[in-house]
This record gives sequence, C-alpha cells and structure tokens, in this order.
Amino acid sequence: MSAFIMTLAALPTLSTTALGQAYSSALSGFGLLVGLAIYPTVLRLIDRTVTELGEPHVARRDVVEHYLTWAAIGFALSVPITLGMLSNDLEAMAVSAVVADSADSFTEAGHPSYSVCSPLKLYLGYPLSKPCYNAVGYLHLWQIKPALSIMISLVGLCIGLPLQLLAQIRASSQPKPGVPE
Repeated sequence: MSAFIMTLAALPTLSTTALGQAYSSALSGFGLLVGLAIYPTVLRLIDRTVTELGEPHVARRDVVEHYLTWAAIGFALSVPITLGMLSNDLEAMAVSAVVADSADSFTEAGHPSYSVCSPLKLYLGYPLSKPCYNAVGYLHLWQIKPALSIMISLVGLCIGLPLQLLAQIRASSQPKPGVPE
C-alpha cells in the first residue's frame, strides 16, 4: 500500500516536469525541482486522506467529497502530462498551420486559427508565445489519430490511481459481515 501511495504522490512531480518540458528543456529541470519540493507535502496530504477515510464510520458525503476532489486533481494533473507527451506533435501542427495560413498558401489550416497567437509571438517572441500555440493545438488534437487514445489513457491513469486508492481504503475499512468489530 505504501508503494502505491508513493507512486500517487509522484504524479504532481511528473506533471510539473512535463509542463516544464512542454515549454523548454531548461524548464523541465525547474519543474522537476518544484515537483520534488512539493512531494513531501503531497505525501502528507495523501496520508491524511488515507487516515480520514480509513475510519469505518465516515459519512457518505465526506467519502463522495474526497472522491470528487481527487478526481478533479487527477484531471488537472493529466493536462500538463498530456501536453508534455504531445508537445512535439502540437508544435509540428502549429508550424504547418502557420505556413498554411500565410498569404502565399492556398490551403486552410482549419479552426480555431493560430492567428490569435501571432501578436504574442511578434511582441514576446516564440518561447513566451508557445503556450498560446499549445492551447490552440489542444483544440486541434482530433487531427492527430492516436492523440485521443493517449489523452484518454493519461486522464484515466491520473484519475484512476487516486480513485483506486480511495476505493481500496474504503473497502478495507468497512466491517466484514459476520466478523465482530
């Protein structure tokens, strides 16, 4: 059980590292350091949740609240991980779409257009405008055939791990029929 909890506590570290990697390789190191710095806090938070839900007579409302909270956290953590996994694909799509949107091209890149990112790139440069291109790229992910299955798998993993832990804790804390407490 403790290895499972430690793996679950490492998800924010993975998420911050992937978020940094999506923008630049140097930021991935910074993301890793941030993730490692918050790891003990996340581990304590998970331990506290395990202790609270390990009690046999926890109100159903509290259990549902924990499930929804951890599912939302898992979903939020899956976004940077997916972004990190697909960042090269998103960048390639942005480059080809910007070329397709140029005045010399007869092809259309589709909607939403990356043109909203052009002013950012002009004034801030590409590294600081990359989040805009990635955000628009997220809306174009349906064009990458395996992207949907990758996204569903990562979201399922990031939501499923915490929910599986909570379900396992709840099942082990419930009194067994016919066994005195």
